[in-house]
Order: sequence, then C-alpha cells, then structure tokens
Amino acid sequence: MKVSRIRHVPVIHVPEHGSEKKPAWLELFYDLIYVAAIIQLGNGLSAHVNAAGLLEFVVLFYFIWYTWTNFSFFYNRFTIDDALQRLLVFAQMFAIGGVAVSVEQIFDGQHFVFITAFAFARLIIVLMYLRVWLAKGEGVETGKVYTLIWGLGCFLWFSSLLVPAPWTYVVWGTALLVDFIAPITRQARELNGKYPSDGGHITERFGLLTIIVLGEMFVKVLSEVSGLEASPSHLLMASLGLAITCSLWWLYFDDVAESRIKDSPIHTLVWLYAHLPLTMAITGVGVAIKKTIFIDPTTSAPLKYRMLLGGILCVALASMAVIDMVTVRDHAEMKDGGRVRLRWVGALGVALSIFLGGFMPAWAFMALIASVCVAQVIADLVLAPQTLIEKEHASAIAFGASAEPKIQRKEKTESIPRRNAAMPENTIRLGVPDKFRNDLYFQLMEGSWRQLFIVMALSYFAINIGFATAYLLEPGCISGIQNPTFTQSFAFSVQTFTTIGYGSMSPQGSYGDFVVTIEALFGIVWVALVTGLVFAKAARPKASIIFSDDIVIANRHGQRTLMMRLGNARGNDIASAKITLSALVEEVSPEGIQMRRLHDLKLVRASTPVFALTWTVMHIIDEESPLFAAEDTDALVSIIAIVVGHDLTYAATVHARQTYLPSSIRDGYVFKDVISARDDGHMVVDYRDFNTIEKQQKADAEPTQPSADPEET
Repeated sequence: MKVSRIRHVPVIHVPEHGSEKKPAWLELFYDLIYVAAIIQLGNGLSAHVNAAGLLEFVVLFYFIWYTWTNFSFFYNRFTIDDALQRLLVFAQMFAIGGVAVSVEQIFDGQHFVFITAFAFARLIIVLMYLRVWLAKGEGVETGKVYTLIWGLGCFLWFSSLLVPAPWTYVVWGTALLVDFIAPITRQARELNGKYPSDGGHITERFGLLTIIVLGEMFVKVLSEVSGLEASPSHLLMASLGLAITCSLWWLYFDDVAESRIKDSPIHTLVWLYAHLPLTMAITGVGVAIKKTIFIDPTTSAPLKYRMLLGGILCVALASMAVIDMVTVRDHAEMKDGGRVRLRWVGALGVALSIFLGGFMPAWAFMALIASVCVAQVIADLVLAPQTLIEKEHASAIAFGASAEPKIQRKEKTESIPRRNAAMPENTIRLGVPDKFRNDLYFQLMEGSWRQLFIVMALSYFAINIGFATAYLLEPGCISGIQNPTFTQSFAFSVQTFTTIGYGSMSPQGSYGDFVVTIEALFGIVWVALVTGLVFAKAARPKASIIFSDDIVIANRHGQRTLMMRLGNARGNDIASAKITLSALVEEVSPEGIQMRRLHDLKLVRASTPVFALTWTVMHIIDEESPLFAAEDTDALVSIIAIVVGHDLTYAATVHARQTYLPSSIRDGYVFKDVISARDDGHMVVDYRDFNTIEKQQKADAEPTQPSADPEET
C-alpha cells in the first residue's frame, strides 16, 4: 500500500505486548535542539548562583521540559512521518532555538523574546493535534481533547505578552496550572484508558533525556578543565565530580530505567512528574561541579557552592526515591522498600555533607559526597546482583537448553553454560511479590563474610558521622576542646559509641548530654545486632563436601554405570551420610502438556555409616533407569545430587548440593584413583587428582551382579 510522503492521515499507535515503539530518527534529531537549550540554561545558572538565579532556572527548565514531554507523548500516541509533519517539527525546533538563545535575556530580566518563542513552540504542538482532529481518523477524540487543552494554554502564553506586570505573572501561573492538571482531567484519563501509552517508548524517551542532561554535566566539567590551566588538585576535584556523574548514570539506568511502573494511573503520573525535578537536578549538579572544581582544595568550599551541589544532589536522590516508590524492580533480590529507603538515606547523607563541608577542606567535601553516591551504586549491586540482560540465557538454562544436550559427549566447548548458573540459588527470579523478597537480615546471613563486614563498616562510619554532625551543631557541647574540627567531633563520637571514654573529652551542657544519651542507645542496639549476626553466621555449620566437576559413564561389571565422586575435604567424621541422585527430565504428555519431572535414580549404595574420605556414587543405566531413554533425546535437563549427614564436630546436621548439566557427563571415562596408603600405614587422599578422569581401557565384559565398590569409603 502506497502512502503519500507529502501528507497522510495520522495513525493512532496501540502498543502490543513485546513490540514497543522505538524512537524515530526525527525524534532523535529533535532532541539535539534541547541539548543546546539545556546547556544555555546551565550557563545562566552558573552566572547567577543565588536564590533568584536558581528560581529562574527552575521555572525556565520547567518550560523546556514540558514542551519536550508534550512532543514525546504526541509521537507516543500517533505514528506519522510525512513532509507536513517534518516541517512542523522543524518549526518547533526553531522556536526552541529561540528559547535557548534568549535564556541569558531572562536572567537579565527581559522576558519578551523567551515567552514569544516558547508560545510558538506550544502552538506547534496544538497544530499537530489539530491535524489529528481534522483528519477524523481513529484518534479524532484524542486530537480534539488535546487541541482544546493545549490551545487554552497556548492562548494564555500569547496573551501574557499583552498584559502589564505584575498581571503577567498571574497569567503565567494560570497557564502553568492548566499544563499541570491537563493529564489528570476526566477526558484525558478516559482517553488514556482507551488508548494507553506505550510504556516502552516513553521510558526510552525519558532515558534519552537523562542522557542529554548527563552529557551536559560532562560538557561543563571538561570544558572548564580544558579552558583553564588545571593543577593536579583541580584534576582531582574534576575526577570526583565525574565520579558523581557516573554514579547518577548508574543509579538511573540500573534502577529507574529497569523498573516497571505499578499498575495505577496515579503511579504513572508520579513517575512522570518526578522526572522533572530529577532531570532538573542532574543539570544543576553539572553546574555545581563546574563551580567547585577551581575552589582551593585545601580550604573550605564556600557555603553557596556547598548548598548548590549538595542541595541539588539531594533533590536528585529524593526524586529517584519517589520514582522507586511507584515502581517495581522485577529482578531485585531485596524488597522494593529497601531501595526507597536507600535513596532517602543517600539524600540525608548528602544534606549532612553540606554542613560538614564547613569543617573540612573542599577536596574532602567533594570526596564525601562522591563516596555517598558510590555507596549507593554498591548497595544497588547488592539489591539486584543479576541483570535482565541474562534473562533469555537464564530461561534457556531453566528449560534445559545446552550446546550438547545428550548424555554422550566428547569434548567440552566454551559455549557450554557454567554449571553454577544452573544452581537453584543462582536462578534469576522475576516478578516475585515484594513481601516475599529478601530482607537485610536474610541477605547478610546468605551473603559472604565480606558483605557483612562491609555493611558493618559502612553503618559504623555513617552513624558516627551523623552524631559528629550533631555535636558540631552546638558549639561548646564538648568540653576539653575549643572550636572542635570535624575530626575531633568524629573521635568523640567514636568514644561515646563504643563506650571507650578516654577522659580527655566529655559532654557539656544539656544539648551535649542529650546527644550522648541518644548515641549510647544507638551503640547498644548496634553492638547487639552485629553480635547476633556474627554469632548466627559463625555458628551455622557448613559441610566441606567436594563434588567432582564431571559425572562419568563407564562399564562396570558389564553394565553401563553412571558415577560421581564426593570428597570430605575437612576430613572429620560425617555419620549416617545419605545421598539422593535425581534426574530432571523434560516430558510431554499425550495431551501435549510439557513439564519437567524429577526421577529418583536408584543407587548401588545410597548411604554410608561414616563419610570421612571419598565416596564414589553409582547408578546402573538399565531399562528401568530414567536415563536409559534420555541418552538419545534432548529430554535430560540436569542431574541433582543432595548429601545429608550428621557432622560430629558441630553435632549438627549438614547438607550439600550440586547440579550437573548434561554437558558435564563424560561417557567412556573413569575417575583416577586418589586414595593410597603410605608405608607407615597412613591413608593419603590426593585432591590434586580429584577431578581427573581417564579413558576407560577395558570396556567389554559379561554382566555380573555388582557388589560394594572398593572405592566407596
């Protein structure tokens, strides 16, 4: 079907599952004009670092952001790319260009050119929706409603040029109110229910806008460093600023961009409007970093620059917290409330840094803020250790896909998935209800000792930094020192928190006594929690059972036998050890229903009274074996081994588990013997050859009744 390139009817876009709309080339070209506009806004704020300049920056950024948002939602609702539409887009780009070049005039108190250019940019949006209305196509209702809504706002902006001050500001406020309430009117909500937005397209568009404002930060920092002679100390300040920038990128695209909006119109609106202060704050952070680079690193940063950087960064983290409140991170291990609290704690930490910056050199202030941002990234990795990029790969493993699905195999290849990926604890769980996700206690118990000590150290320093700040708020609350520095206040907090009390410093006055009382309570609770965690983690027994890397299939007593090897690396006694070996097999019922079923494998010996050295576990592959038919099919998914025994050292039950993929099964091989005896009678287990396998030399023999294998120990 041929369509006119000059003019054709707009087609309303209805999103379909798995096929979200991708940003068009015209949209990407359109975004370039906003790069220039945002850079000009940042330059205006950089030249007017005061309350009035910040207020004008906020208002102007809202104007530009809302125009970009209107355009993005139009392209989200409709598919149209004729010559007339391109001319309208180019016309709006010229209008936004006028907005960009008039930003400096706004900061100088001249509004005429800016408002005129902005009103024309809004008029173009009205004309786009008017085209849809007049075309009388499928989206005629949407075109009509938004033509009238945005037309009213456009009329108010043009009329403000004819109204004398101070009534001009009243008209502007009315126009802003119209813009704000337009998406929540009854007609707009009904239309959005009938023709829902394409969530994939919108989230990608806002991700592109975030890239633009983050790029503006790099432009600010690099242009400032390259434009002037920078010393090593200034390069250090710039590097810390870039660390903040990279942290914001990481947090947005690993958290906000990868999260799913909750199923509610209110949540969608909160997600949308929370992006306004977020993108605004990211732009402001770039300006603040530019201003702090060339401060003398050995002196305290001026208060206005500390407030600019810390305050705007607080807004960015708080905006992320608000977005996290209305989104679900499907692949996160911990509850969504954890990442919300994490963002609020980060915002609080940055706010404290503003105050503490007056008691430390500028480089330490920047390092403190950068540390808060980097800590947010590290915590984010703990919250969601897996990524959705691995989703398809994980699904393939779960359904038994493998480079070599059959039992019989010759050589290993690099394309075979790692065995650890198939372990149940490494499964990527998507969409788990929030109340069933991990909490911090579970995460620390299941995690490594390194994670526990990192959390202990971070919480220890964070609590003491907070109380050190509290002591600095009231001069003279610590006796023994005059005009305490942050280091001295921190040292006094450590002494109070750990009940050391060397005697050289003590609280003074009612305020000092009150803070010490609260900190002592925190110290008691913190020590109790950490002690309980360390004791519970250390007292939990773990079996040091080694599983062979491969399973071998060899002829034994004339019968094909599957064998795996276990080893007790600790060498203590594990009494009444039992093992179960199960095969996970894909099966299809006569009705065509596909499912995976576990089949227990009958073992030559499934238990041993004492497991101290090694143990060769064997299963005969006969006609009754579930593996008999699986040798010539792709049905086998994995083989699961579970060992349970009573550890006499811990006087507790221990267990171990291993999962083998079909690619780990070696046909025609046997394990190399690792047990020998020395002349003095001592038994030797050589674990260096524990995973060594050898080609079976003699494979043909008449079937005989097997007996207990001499390798079972």
